[in-house]
Amino acid sequence: MPNNREHREVNTAVCGLAGAIINIFRQINRIDRGEQDKFNLWELGLDTIGAAGIGYLTAGVPDGLEPSDDNPNHRGPCHSVALGTLLGIVALKSYDTTLPEKAKDALAIGALSYNLHLLSDAQTPKGLPLTGIKLK
Repeated sequence: MPNNREHREVNTAVCGLAGAIINIFRQINRIDRGEQDKFNLWELGLDTIGAAGIGYLTAGVPDGLEPSDDNPNHRGPCHSVALGTLLGIVALKSYDTTLPEKAKDALAIGALSYNLHLLSDAQTPKGLPLTGIKLK
């Protein structure tokens, strides 16, 4: 089972890369529309670091919400495919709102980080539950 350090390393790297990609496309669009003269490396660096920081800080959220306490069967709703999907949908839908672009990007990076944690846990023999809800 991946530990918190492994989750942080993966999420920091992948989220930082995602933040850089988002920034590059956003700057290219602004340059194409004539809203920006040239590519801003400082902005790229800050967005990359910010996204990496979000990945680092949110890497352990599923385990914080649902601690394992050395129980391999701890995976419930917070470790489910359903919640990961819901978070992704909420992040995508945020782009249809009047939230500032950076807030939308932060939500998307946070959802990515949560789902990276789930994807990593899904690679273990225990896998992930669909909903994590046990009906009696």
